[in-house]
Amino acid sequence: MKLFFFSFFFFVFGLNFVKAQKFGYFDSGFVLSKMPEYAKAQGEIDQLSAAWQKEIEEMQTKVDGLYRSFQAEQVLLTEEMKLERLNDIKKKETELKDYQKKVFGFGGLFFLKKQELIKPLQDKLFDAVGKVAKTNRLAIVFDKSAEMVMIYTDPRHDYTDFVLEELGLGDPNAPNNFDYGPQGDHTMIPIPRPRVLSAYNTGTCLQMLVGFDSIAGGLFGPNAATAVTGFRLVMASSNVDPGRDPAAYALIATADSPGGAATATTVCFDCRFTDKWLVTQLSFEGGSVLSDAVGAGTRIHCQILADPKPKLGPKKSGPLGSSPD
Repeated sequence: MKLFFFSFFFFVFGLNFVKAQKFGYFDSGFVLSKMPEYAKAQGEIDQLSAAWQKEIEEMQTKVDGLYRSFQAEQVLLTEEMKLERLNDIKKKETELKDYQKKVFGFGGLFFLKKQELIKPLQDKLFDAVGKVAKTNRLAIVFDKSAEMVMIYTDPRHDYTDFVLEELGLGDPNAPNNFDYGPQGDHTMIPIPRPRVLSAYNTGTCLQMLVGFDSIAGGLFGPNAATAVTGFRLVMASSNVDPGRDPAAYALIATADSPGGAATATTVCFDCRFTDKWLVTQLSFEGGSVLSDAVGAGTRIHCQILADPKPKLGPKKSGPLGSSPD
């Protein structure tokens, strides 16, 4: 009864709490798989595991050999000799079990070595997650790879790519930064990826609300974003990644945003046949645009828009909306 009450309390009040907060999720397993040092550490762990397993198998083979010899020779042995041989086999079996526990048991050599090699990488990952959460003002961040089952995830809350970028593991062909400032001043400003906040079909038109996260220039240097006056949403039509060449994209919407504050804009386009790629450019005082600065993109899978409420969003979000690999 107590368990039922607690579950009911969490379901009613816990969901209300989560709903009142800005939250997101990421895939720690996917991020770790992209870290070269993790692959190196995992390779070392696999080597040690294989070596220890081989030792255990050799010990087991010796025990099996002793038992087979006893079975074949016991008719020739006295009771005292049988007891001595059986005690020797039992001793070897105990040594084998103790060694297995020493190596693969809880707190054993394998556990300690894995903790030694993997924990620093996990700490690095969680530090990056903390920075992403702080930058994007997330109150809660879930791990999609954790034991907690996530039955459905809205791709617009997926911050996996942001964590990868924080770790310097973002797609090198899709730069998300550029240098801005007077000559000699190189203050980094991130170009936010377009976020699909909602979408629905109206005849042949896909009506979409697209959001832009705040530039947060203060995090990258004093007054870094003061000259930014808004965002430009540009689009390319292609079933393959059109790359980062600005010439491949056409302007479809603008959004005023003094200082690069978070904002959103509405667009409508035909999405029946060819996939669309949405990327962001920044506008500056006087209407100038850094034409060579194109942010990371969001892919809209138009060919499978059978769902009247399409699920659109960044990479690893399912078949409909994703960011380029």
